[in-house]
Amino acid sequence: MDEIQVISLLLIVMCCSLFLITILYRKVKRVNEQETHIPLQHSASPDVLDGEDKFETIVKTIEQEFRPTAFTSEDDGEKQLLSFLSSRFPAIISSRGHARSGLKIDLVLEGTYAVELAVLTNEGRLFSLLDEVVQSLQDFSKMVVILVDIDQVPFQKIQEYVQEFEKRGVKTIVKKV
Repeated sequence: MDEIQVISLLLIVMCCSLFLITILYRKVKRVNEQETHIPLQHSASPDVLDGEDKFETIVKTIEQEFRPTAFTSEDDGEKQLLSFLSSRFPAIISSRGHARSGLKIDLVLEGTYAVELAVLTNEGRLFSLLDEVVQSLQDFSKMVVILVDIDQVPFQKIQEYVQEFEKRGVKTIVKKV
């Protein structure tokens, strides 16, 4: 065999190997998605829902299934939430964003729904979050706030702010870490 034949044979073997690896990767990915995706019971696919139903499905899914793990910063929690939502609702475009006022919004879903995640390190964080939410409500039709309780703020104080958020029409979820 001359040098060109050897190179040609090697290229064929590499292409076949790449093809087999791609097939194997797709099968493993499909199995992992099936194992990690736990659909909400008795709810329609969020891809076929509109408006209020879609938002309520997202909120219920976060309430029932999102389990944040210990993290070192609020940014880590936001990344966990983004990963969670992307795996549950791949057709819903989610990204970090900003309100017209210039405030940073943790996640914006379909350009319509705002999602804020806050680690409750002190009562001041709740106060500033309430201010941010009030300003952001002008730009988004629906909003959900996820309060991550790390035992730094008294439960009673958290409940007071939950009521304040709810009075303004903001869905509020408290997650204990």
